[in-house]
Amino acid sequence: MGLLRKTMSISTGGAVNYRSNGERKSKAAMIEAKSAEKLAKIAEDEAKERTKAAKREANAQALAELRDRRAAKKAVASGPIAAPVPVAAAAEPAPVLDVADQLMKLAQLRDAGVLTDDEFATQKAKLLNGSNSDIKPAGEEASGLAETPAPLPASWRSDPTGRHQMRYWDGTIWTQHVSDDGVQATDPVQ
Repeated sequence: MGLLRKTMSISTGGAVNYRSNGERKSKAAMIEAKSAEKLAKIAEDEAKERTKAAKREANAQALAELRDRRAAKKAVASGPIAAPVPVAAAAEPAPVLDVADQLMKLAQLRDAGVLTDDEFATQKAKLLNGSNSDIKPAGEEASGLAETPAPLPASWRSDPTGRHQMRYWDGTIWTQHVSDDGVQATDPVQ
């Protein structure tokens, strides 16, 4: 039958189709199966590529976070960014505050984490007992021989403004240098 079919197809120029319906369906099913296999392979390859791309993205993010953490650790370990100290502010005498104002400032420092509860209690007792000669009741003049309380050492501390996690205390004033999750930036104290 195969030779006869080929001979008839050649003699008619391929215009007459001598295949049975079963053969046609079988051939169509084979073509469809091959197409389905190709589509499945393409879909599988695309899924693998998406997975690879997601892994590359996750690795890039993890690497960036690691670099940020290392840079932040280096920055914190090496100290603060050099902050200029205003000359005019250092030359001006400290204003005379009454006891209530000074207590409020001490409470703010304690709430900001700059002072411990013990340090706060000590300073409060000094204020209330009048043993701190720097602070006079309102209306009295401060003498030039007043004792200066020991300043807190320069270091990173909780930001008293609450806008950032940490702010640098240079030993006399809060600086503009701030840190969030170890990443340093600047933000003026207002």
